[in-house]
Amino acid sequence: MRMIVLTGATVLAMAGSLGVASSASAQKGPAAPAATGAAMTAVAPPPVCPVLNFSVKNRTNGAKVNVLFNVTNQGPGAASNMKITGIACTSGFAYSPMPGLLALPFTIPTVPTLGAGSTVAGFNGFFSRSSGPLNAGYSCTITSSSGPKGQCVGNKVVLIP
Repeated sequence: MRMIVLTGATVLAMAGSLGVASSASAQKGPAAPAATGAAMTAVAPPPVCPVLNFSVKNRTNGAKVNVLFNVTNQGPGAASNMKITGIACTSGFAYSPMPGLLALPFTIPTVPTLGAGSTVAGFNGFFSRSSGPLNAGYSCTITSSSGPKGQCVGNKVVLIP
């Protein structure tokens, strides 16, 4: 069974066309104003999210591994408010920033907006390893967000040779 719910002016119009006295027309005095529909509020379309790609520009081994990452916006939209929200690595390596530098989560310290197809030297990441040589290769999954409210989220696996 299908039920249709009618409100306001629609009910009054149907009652009048059926010859039924509505409660508004049976009242004495000035006529009640016609009911109007609820105000429609425009909903903003979802943002056009960019795809951020991270690659290794160079690597230096010292007390910690220092990796300079490039950031490329593969489009389709521009990337703004770019943040790194997580870094998880393999082979015993862990993200471990130098004191006072780029603690997670952090804003990528580059240009405020990165257009589609653009690449910049994005950030230095520092990594430590609890045991084994620091010159070993490993990979990290970088989780990022962008957009005015951080609503565009992505993950990228980066091989660090």
